[in-house]
Amino acid sequence: MKKALSLILAIAMSLSLCACGKNPAVQNVETLIKNIGTVTIDSGDAISAARIAYDALGKEDKSNVSNLDKLTEAEAIYQKIAPVELTAENISDYLVVNFDFEYAGLDSLGILANHRITCSTYSARNGSFDNVTATIRITLEPDWYVLGTDTGRVEDEEGILQYSFRLPSDGKYSEIHDIFGWYGIADPRPQNITYTFTEVSGTFIPN
Repeated sequence: MKKALSLILAIAMSLSLCACGKNPAVQNVETLIKNIGTVTIDSGDAISAARIAYDALGKEDKSNVSNLDKLTEAEAIYQKIAPVELTAENISDYLVVNFDFEYAGLDSLGILANHRITCSTYSARNGSFDNVTATIRITLEPDWYVLGTDTGRVEDEEGILQYSFRLPSDGKYSEIHDIFGWYGIADPRPQNITYTFTEVSGTFIPN
């Protein structure tokens, strides 16, 4: 019995010595990972610090990090909840733009067909928009023009609508603009509408 107890004690001491003998850099990484704690939208810096420290280790030291799985788990969770910086290039992944038309009658000479175009947006994903402002440029083709009195008219570009707006947190926004075309065309709507976001700032926060 005494021999068995002595053997157990020897094994425990050996394991303790092995742990104490870890490279300080490995211990530092393990501490950084442990300090991440529960992952929230504010955990980005802690996760990044742990990842940078881990990646700086040599191959053998990396294999000695005992809680690497906690880091990879934290990274996966954070990726799902982390705020996304919105740009003109990626906002279409988070925001949908729709166009609706309303016939508003002919002009006084009965030549031009006046319409109102409603440009509306809604969120493409679950989450909220934070302090997002955007400028959208819309092209109406063919032979449709933005009325000279419309606030979205671009000087010397008659078929272009361009305006800036601040997006509510839920992504729902709409503006109405006045356009006109020649009366008597087969389909009294623009045949082709294209749009691009030229400037975007703010973030999207996933749920």
